[in-house]
Amino acid sequence: MCKKILLIILLLAGTHIGLYAERQEQKVVNINLAEAIQKDAKDINLSEIASDIDYIGLETTDDALCGNSYDIRFFEEGIIMGTNRQFFHFDPHGKFLNAIGSKGEGPEEYNIGLLYFLNSPKKRLYAQDFQEVICYSFDGEFIKRIPTPNLNMGDAAIFGNGLIIYSNDTYFSNKNAPYQLFIINEAGKQKKAIKGHIEKGKRYGVILSSRDYIYTFDDETYFKPALENVIYKIDSSSMKKELVYKFECGTKGIDVSSNETELRNRNKSISIYQIHETPMHLFILYGLEKRICLGMYDKQKKSFSNVRIVDDLSGGIDFVPAGKCCSGYLQMVYFPSEFKKRKASNRFSLPEKRKQFEHVLQLDEEDNPVVVVVKLKGF
Repeated sequence: MCKKILLIILLLAGTHIGLYAERQEQKVVNINLAEAIQKDAKDINLSEIASDIDYIGLETTDDALCGNSYDIRFFEEGIIMGTNRQFFHFDPHGKFLNAIGSKGEGPEEYNIGLLYFLNSPKKRLYAQDFQEVICYSFDGEFIKRIPTPNLNMGDAAIFGNGLIIYSNDTYFSNKNAPYQLFIINEAGKQKKAIKGHIEKGKRYGVILSSRDYIYTFDDETYFKPALENVIYKIDSSSMKKELVYKFECGTKGIDVSSNETELRNRNKSISIYQIHETPMHLFILYGLEKRICLGMYDKQKKSFSNVRIVDDLSGGIDFVPAGKCCSGYLQMVYFPSEFKKRKASNRFSLPEKRKQFEHVLQLDEEDNPVVVVVKLKGF
């Protein structure tokens, strides 16, 4: 009798585990990039996803000049421009306010620059260095240095609860303990280390066309590993990762053994460069060889296609989301000369925003970049 009861319990447990695994599998969104990369883009109007658009020219002064390398981020209270020399703080209209930190070897300086993340509610910028993060206020005041012993050129972000997450982009070099994600507090104390995926029997090479990407959506943090065609959600409470998106790449998936220091080996696999998630869509910028596509996953229709977003709000150039910005918005960034080179739609429903676009066309080609910000519908 006891054996029968035990057998029934085991069968029920097995059924429960099987159903749970099936439900988890159903939660994962599968997107076929191998199929999509071969198809042409379809036109959609910007007005389908956004209600407003603004052109914000960043003030050009001798104290705030942008070089060829930059990472610009819009948030509702202002704009940060990161360069390989220094970080610059602007107000929401593009007026230059102050520099933040400086490159050097001093106790309040950083060696690398450019890579950074923000805690905009607390008005803090975190400059990423090798094995350290240097924290500043938006006013430019040095606050502290935070030890991050496994941070090289990976990505990083901050949870809503104040914990910091960063990726180790060389985790695979230690196959006995391949820790890829580290979660620490602001004092640098490690709270959690999460292992990354190792492909058995593979000797890892040097991949330059894909890098770790961490982004925030709906107060949740997501991670796209450089060497996996997936997106994980990282829970800030349990500090565990959950698979949410899987990208099918067929025979064009990432070859972790490739040596991309040689030009002939680059761009041979499908690479995802940037990700932008909204309540209605997931936008990904991805490419293969010389082809680069903007893909859009429609969460309601559960469909994916390449798109060209035609600006019918201001009649400007096609909108291509680029760079990280705050919730409720998407941004793209170009130097003034790029607006003159690209074809404008000339269809607009917001005359005052058309004037903004026409003003951009009059800017000097040597001026700082222009941040184009669209406000998403529903916000």
